[in-house]
Amino acid sequence: MSLLGALAGQSYMIKPLGNRSLRPIVEQLSGAPYSTAQMTYDLRRLRLKKLIERIGNSHRYRLTELGIKVVTFFTKLYQRLFRPGLAALLPDQIYPSDLAQALNKVSEVIQSWAEQSSLALLNT
Repeated sequence: MSLLGALAGQSYMIKPLGNRSLRPIVEQLSGAPYSTAQMTYDLRRLRLKKLIERIGNSHRYRLTELGIKVVTFFTKLYQRLFRPGLAALLPDQIYPSDLAQALNKVSEVIQSWAEQSSLALLNT
């Protein structure tokens, strides 16, 4: 996700993308070390999936039209859906959201079903 975030931030810049320019951004977004070998591997995978294309015979890339759509879609999906949804899963919230309360209720129902089914198996 950090790589897609870095690509989204660079997608409308004229400067071509490369290992040296993207790696520090990905490292900052992920908050974890990210080696040049990892970056090289990820760039290769993105190129093979036609999300980026090589500029000439260099190791510089640009996003394809499909790449811009995919990067935009997944970064917006993460920011608008997954991030708030995952935050609702955190326990011990002072003011739990409606989503957090609903997820807690679902968890309780599933737990009770699991307990009932295990009791039913013991009684047979």
